[in-house]
Amino acid sequence: MDTYLERKPRNLNRKEKIRRIILYSLFGLVSLALLAGVWLSAVKTQRKPYILNNFVMDTFVEMKLYGKDRETAAMAVQSLLERMEQELSCYEPASEISLVNRFAGKEAVKVSESTYQLLRKAVTYCEQSDGLFDITLAPLTQLWDVTGADPQVPAAEEISSRLGLVGYRRLAFYGDSGKVKLLKESSALDLGGLAKGYAADVAAALLLEFDLTGGYLSIGSNLYVLGNHEVGEGSYRFGIRDPRGEANE
Repeated sequence: MDTYLERKPRNLNRKEKIRRIILYSLFGLVSLALLAGVWLSAVKTQRKPYILNNFVMDTFVEMKLYGKDRETAAMAVQSLLERMEQELSCYEPASEISLVNRFAGKEAVKVSESTYQLLRKAVTYCEQSDGLFDITLAPLTQLWDVTGADPQVPAAEEISSRLGLVGYRRLAFYGDSGKVKLLKESSALDLGGLAKGYAADVAAALLLEFDLTGGYLSIGSNLYVLGNHEVGEGSYRFGIRDPRGEANE
């Protein structure tokens, strides 16, 4: 025989109701406090910068980034700069620029689309400056050997002997094939006058793909600032060093 027991709801007195309300309120406050603590911890972590200093592209590189993706972004930029150095440096034997130099006066060399377009852009700067800026200056700059162990000022006769190798008009472009060629043997390219600025532009575009709240990227004398200053008040402060002064002047 089935039986049915009806359970009547418990009648709470006024004191019990108040006690339960207080307990539930305290539980809610504790939960909110824990959530706030987690949120504040995350915010504090993101406000801590990720700083990366390195030497690449023959110059000092400094990054100071804030935000959720700060470390990932810094690593991505670092990889980008290292890759660009391998493509554009005339001091890297396997770079595309070194390959063009090696085959100067002999044959055209196929380069990547980015290198091809950069060389085209560089030639427009040469034209606009009427040759005062010239990316084929490498035969002359090699005489100073500024990146070597024993840089020196060459004699006037040495400079004169290499002037005939300089001239941006001797750089030929073969658009259909993506090839370039230095028309005179022993001529050579050196993109040191613009490669770092170009790298800064490309790196700046890359940083915008990440979740960052602020920071800066310094590549030699090329500076990119992102977002707002995260620590203290006011803006970032940068100085230009006196080339004839001491280190901090």
